[in-house]
Amino acid sequence: MDAQLDAKQHHEHSKQIKLSALHVVHSTGLWRIYVFLFLYSLGFAILFPIVPTIITNGFASEDAGHAVECQKFAPPQPHFCRNAHAEAVKWTSWTSFVSTSLLSFLCAPNIGTFSDRHGRKPFMLVGMSLALLPMCALMLHLRGLIPIRWYYPCSALNGMVSSFSLAITSIADLLHSTHRATAVGYMSACFSVGILVGPVIGAGLPPIHAVYTCIGMIGLSWLFVLLFVPETSPRCLHERRQQEEDRSRRREQKAKDVNRSAVISALSWTKLEPAAAVAALEPAAPPPCDVSVNSHGKSQRVGSLGGSSFGRSGREEDLEAPLLLNNYEGSMEESGVVDAAEEGLGVDAGLGSDKAGVHVAGGPCQEQDVEGRGGEGCGPH
Repeated sequence: MDAQLDAKQHHEHSKQIKLSALHVVHSTGLWRIYVFLFLYSLGFAILFPIVPTIITNGFASEDAGHAVECQKFAPPQPHFCRNAHAEAVKWTSWTSFVSTSLLSFLCAPNIGTFSDRHGRKPFMLVGMSLALLPMCALMLHLRGLIPIRWYYPCSALNGMVSSFSLAITSIADLLHSTHRATAVGYMSACFSVGILVGPVIGAGLPPIHAVYTCIGMIGLSWLFVLLFVPETSPRCLHERRQQEEDRSRRREQKAKDVNRSAVISALSWTKLEPAAAVAALEPAAPPPCDVSVNSHGKSQRVGSLGGSSFGRSGREEDLEAPLLLNNYEGSMEESGVVDAAEEGLGVDAGLGSDKAGVHVAGGPCQEQDVEGRGGEGCGPH
């Protein structure tokens, strides 16, 4: 399967070499990932100007025992504000170590393997869901429901899955190496535009409104990925196509079984046994014809013609007549009986004497005695 995937991916990539980078980005749907990154980075960047102030005021309020806004104090600031700065630096440093060093080191290789198997898109959604956790923690803190320290473990969990890394992986899935560097440059440009515009928006909003706007932008990017961003993992797409083909074959087979069951059920109303009902589905054959040989004035039955012709259905009774006729061949040479040949449902006999002939009766054949030279049997010639 890996060889087939590599061959197909190489064929798709070889067609991209002659096209421009912008045309390839549009034709592969990669531009949707650029829109997602812009919305995602814009939402994050809205909080850049206000998160340090929220964290400092949170630690200062815990130390002072009441709500404090340290930005309103002129230098020198009270001791609880100075202690709050030191506490914020300590918690931020530890969170950065756990998130970017420890959790990323442990989770990133496994996330890459799982995304190859199950697709990039589900893990991009998981990464954005984890990114919402610290924003929700800030919102609850501003509402006075939880202390500011809850912001740091939520931020550490955000390092387990990186949506930005998965977006870069999608470029490798979709594009030939000729256009990958250009596509990564476009991606970085979209991300940077969001980082530049976000702080301008966040600086003009109250803290609680900025948090709500950030949550709304990340939620919007989550919905955009869910609805519009295509899956890019080649292995995942190949397995999904195989599953769809298997389901289609099973549906067709089930439909055939249902139709056959319906026919048998309908025939059962005629009080037929199941075996007879199944046999009724087969085309009916005409009844057999008796075959006898007249030699020197004596008539002897040698067998019968089956429902179709000598030997055509492969049943023993269909072979009976020609076999017995062959046994008479030696003894009838002097009388002039040549052979019995099949054609449709009839038998012809070329006769060499007035005293010999072939008699066919019953079934679709009319009873005839063939005697004398030039006599005719039953059936078409």
